[in-house]
Amino acid sequence: MRKYRLVISFVLFFMLSLQVNATELKDELLGEYDFTEAQESVEDSLPQDTPSMKELLEKALHGEILISPANLCKIAVESVKEEAAAQKELFAVIILSGLLAALCKNLAGFCENRQIVSLGYYFIYLLLAIYLLNAFMQATQIADECITHLIEFLQVLLPSYFIAVGVAVGSSTATGFYQIAMLGIYVVWGLMKILLIPGCCIYMFLTIINGISGEDRMASLLRLLLKLIQYVQKTCMTVIGGLGIIQGLVSPVLDGVGYGAAKKILAAIPGVGNVTDATLQMVTGSLLLLKNGIGAVILVVMILLCVVPLVRITVIVLVLKGGSALIGMVTDFRIVQCSDRIGSGSLQLLKILASAFALNFVTVAMVASLRGSN
Repeated sequence: MRKYRLVISFVLFFMLSLQVNATELKDELLGEYDFTEAQESVEDSLPQDTPSMKELLEKALHGEILISPANLCKIAVESVKEEAAAQKELFAVIILSGLLAALCKNLAGFCENRQIVSLGYYFIYLLLAIYLLNAFMQATQIADECITHLIEFLQVLLPSYFIAVGVAVGSSTATGFYQIAMLGIYVVWGLMKILLIPGCCIYMFLTIINGISGEDRMASLLRLLLKLIQYVQKTCMTVIGGLGIIQGLVSPVLDGVGYGAAKKILAAIPGVGNVTDATLQMVTGSLLLLKNGIGAVILVVMILLCVVPLVRITVIVLVLKGGSALIGMVTDFRIVQCSDRIGSGSLQLLKILASAFALNFVTVAMVASLRGSN
């Protein structure tokens, strides 16, 4: 025990001889982090006039608001206007197709050769299907690109962030949450990009084929496919969220025990115990400030990455659902079902993107909220 006290005393006096200053320590630690690669990975995906990550971190360390709700609402409103202008043609085609299909259905009783009218209906249906397919593929591309940018950003920045977590809170906490964060990234990449998004595409193609057949033969298959997609999505959220909560209950306590024991040993040194306690609090506070600042920047960048894609897909869903609701009163049920179900598939894409965002956001937010033991 005497040997350990001599070592601790030597380290203590070495720290005091350097006259560690909290501001200098924070600046020195901040200089160790390079955000160039992370900035380059998301620069093209962020809204215009977005501050750099280093500027956001400096704001966070000074206690300033990183992004105001007014600016966030302004970005969302501008995205709504742009996407609504881009989808005006789709909405007009849905309404026009519904009216023409209703006209063909009513004229069928006055024509002796109904095959010509039926052929006209199928041409109308195929024209509408092409526009619906194009809208759905746009939503798929938006969701796929957003998830890709989100994963690339987290893969670049999370390793260095969890180094800061390990120094500020403890190695057990950093290791545990790093594993959960990597698991979340691979789940998003593997299940959502390889399984769930292609599942929505299959749902969309089956919907179009079901409308061409003239009978609702695939209704049970479509419901089953949609429920499977929803079940996998909810299971991912539950499992990873539950693992994060359990890890948050256990790992910080383990690190707190070790930190508390070391602090008591240093405080027991005669004559310098109070100075040791003040030095440790200063160092720990600087490390926690840096850790929380980086965590806040990651959360803000994640919001900026996802807000525009979420708004754009929402507009597409509203156009599809709103158009099918309006033509449902006058036109054939196959036209209505096709538009409505493709709207449901686009809505599922929106939920998948929101789940990918929430999955990683909650994990990083839990880590950012952790504090070291006093």
